[in-house]
Amino acid sequence: MGVIGFACLGNFNYVWIPVLERMFPGATVRKTLAKVLVDQVIAAPLLITAFYAGLRVLERKPGVFAVWREKFVDTYMTGMMFWPAAQTINFYLLPLQYRVVFLGVCSFTWANVMCFMKARAELELLETDAGNKPD
Repeated sequence: MGVIGFACLGNFNYVWIPVLERMFPGATVRKTLAKVLVDQVIAAPLLITAFYAGLRVLERKPGVFAVWREKFVDTYMTGMMFWPAAQTINFYLLPLQYRVVFLGVCSFTWANVMCFMKARAELELLETDAGNKPD
């Protein structure tokens, strides 16, 4: 989990946040909402995919996208209850130099939610596989 967070999330946000700021400079309400929208449409699906696929690879389990197929929509919808609020605070209230650090704190919280969702998905997959095996 730490490898995914360190290698993917931190580096991604280090590049992504300045890109959004160049696309929509400033902290007006309209520009903040534009940044949040673009973040949720582009970054969220990429990072959810990196999380589930990356962990599956690191765990050396088959079916890299099995858990992703099972939980992507649930994870994305759950994230829609957390990330737009976090990113609105980030883009509207914080200076650019503190945004990646703030996202680090938010990502730590979110990573725990994702781990819970991943464990639940794997348990459901095991139960499904066990139910499909002939006796």
